[in-house]
Amino acid sequence: MPGSEEEKLLAYVIFEERNKQPWTIVGIAIRMIHCNMCGSKIGGKKSSLPITKYSR
Repeated sequence: MPGSEEEKLLAYVIFEERNKQPWTIVGIAIRMIHCNMCGSKIGGKKSSLPITKYSR
């Protein structure tokens, strides 16, 4: 279901396995994930916050 917690979890799993997944799928997953610290999209704006597991 679009926007569901399950969809978000799947996006995180795909992102964690990004070296094993086709980049088209990883690209979709990245658009669904936000940094836990600043709330910006992964790969989005530069932040002065420290690099975290999901902020690269």
